[in-house]
Amino acid sequence: MNRDELARVLLGLDGVGCAAAAVAVSVDERAVGSVDPSHRVRVSVAVGLGVTSVVLSCAAARRPVRRRDLGIAGVVNLGWVAACCVGLSRAPSRLGRGLLITTALLDGVAAAAQWSLRPSGR
Repeated sequence: MNRDELARVLLGLDGVGCAAAAVAVSVDERAVGSVDPSHRVRVSVAVGLGVTSVVLSCAAARRPVRRRDLGIAGVVNLGWVAACCVGLSRAPSRLGRGLLITTALLDGVAAAAQWSLRPSGR
């Protein structure tokens, strides 16, 4: 598998993961309640995940994947890491902490991989 194929697979998996998370946040009370019992962020998080999914999926569909797309994907994933850190500061339940830490780790790894897979040049 060459670099471009690997980048497309990574972007595609990340996009599918964001779509699944958006659905979970939208329909599962426990998913949001474990992180934010007041449910104030539910719509914002669901929309953000949905938009992220579209951005990542569109980038994965390009052949070849552009350097710019991988850079944007990496920055967006770092944004989700930051959002998870903010969520942790609200002292969610044990399940909520686990979800946020796992998400932050996965998004951090995805960001590093996307950044490192950017092709040379412009």
